Amino acid sequence: MLAILQQIANQLGAAQPGAGRDGDSGGARAGGQALVYVHGICEHPAHFSDSWWNAMSPFLTLHNQQVLGANRKEVLWSKHVSKTNRELNREVDPVQQQQMELMLEAILEERMAREAAEQIAERSGERGIDREVEGAIPRAAFGIPGLDCVDDFVKYLSSDRIRRLVIDECTDVVRPLLQQGKSIELISHSWGTVVAYEALRSLEREGLPGRVHNWFTVGAALAIKFVANRLRPDDGRKPQMVDHWINVNARGDGVGGSLMATGMQVDREFLRVDPFGCSSIFGFVSPACAHSSYFKSGNSRVNRDIFVNAIEQV
Repeated sequence: MLAILQQIANQLGAAQPGAGRDGDSGGARAGGQALVYVHGICEHPAHFSDSWWNAMSPFLTLHNQQVLGANRKEVLWSKHVSKTNRELNREVDPVQQQQMELMLEAILEERMAREAAEQIAERSGERGIDREVEGAIPRAAFGIPGLDCVDDFVKYLSSDRIRRLVIDECTDVVRPLLQQGKSIELISHSWGTVVAYEALRSLEREGLPGRVHNWFTVGAALAIKFVANRLRPDDGRKPQMVDHWINVNARGDGVGGSLMATGMQVDREFLRVDPFGCSSIFGFVSPACAHSSYFKSGNSRVNRDIFVNAIEQV
């Protein structure tokens, strides 16, 4: 109901000339606008972003609904790391793959345990984390997001060819928009934040006229130090064409976290956002639910207050 009322209000406002925010005509930019979504690990089919768009679009002005809806793109890269791609699977040494998978699983488990302990500490009003409490939290309760697809991480990090193919999927979408002078809203999730980071950094040297107005890193795997240390380049600098780098992480999502803590030049962070539609079990939220809560219809905290608020700022 709130989303419907917001849409009606936006339409009434957009009917007036110059009714957009900050006195513009609905947020129009000189070179035009575009919206790009980059998914995370596990296989994603075409149109995966439809639900993401449907969760955000009711909060946009009518002008931006029309413009961004007509210029909405998605980066599909999972085919290069899927289990069905046998040719590319040969690119990864099986021993190295197994070792790195075990390492990443251990890192994710530790992050989930720490996040669960943080939640318990918050509920009890205590400061700091009791290590005994952290160690006593059952691993089976975590529901670690993407654990079945952890080999996607490994293939990307282990094979230069796979890495290049994945990055190319992103640059092939973003480059033409920058060449056209577009103002891009880029929303990346989970491992998609790694793909987007390396793609944007690789595009810097081309000196393209467009800009990325906002780059949202959501539930960002960039927050994992093990991953951040293996970026190319690994200096954490904000890509030159990005105007605003905004990092978002939900309470309970142990995949993401603070990027400032890993030395990255992020402009703003929204941390420990309430995970929408997630129930609490034994005092903490399921990481899997928290990790997927950002793009749920009705999550106004993320889609209206963070995404749309930044998008409609000129």
